[in-house]
Formats: sequence, structure tokens, C-alpha cells
Amino acid sequence: MYQIGKKVREVRMMRNYSQEWVAMKAGITQGALSKIEKGLTEPSAATLKKIADCLEVDINVFFEKPVSNSVWSTDSLIGRLIARVRYWWWRRSNR
Repeated sequence: MYQIGKKVREVRMMRNYSQEWVAMKAGITQGALSKIEKGLTEPSAATLKKIADCLEVDINVFFEKPVSNSVWSTDSLIGRLIARVRYWWWRRSNR
């Protein structure tokens, strides 16, 4: 399962914001934000919206799936296309 807290921490660190500052702006305690980031508790939708506003991102950012590291992997469109061409070529040459 993809953890929302991990993404919250990632965005917060990328913005160079402290837990204390984000928690204060979101109206929650620093301990509560810490628990969210560690995955010990799930935030309510309202709290997550407040955190997103503090971090200046859309709330959907916390739900996005990680992007594959390579365009050549079979998770990408190019990777799937290359895999099909390779399979077609292999079948053709083994007739």
C-alpha cells in the first residue's frame, strides 16, 4: 500500500519546511504530523487538505503513484512497445 505520510514528508523536505512550521500552519501538533509522516496514523481528509495547503501543493499529490525510473522498463509505454517488438522478432526468427 502506498503511504500518504511518506509523500507528505517527501514534499515537506523538498520545500525545506520544518515539521513544527507545517504543523502550526495546519493547526495540528508537531507530534501528530510526525505520526502521519511515519505512517502510524492516517490523517482525515480535512487535515490532509490543510497540510497540502501549507505545502502549497494539490491534495492529489499525496495519492499519485511513483513514476517508473526508466522509460525502458515494461511499466512504460515505450518499454511495453519494445517488449512486443522483441517478442515478435523472436517468434519470426524461430520459425
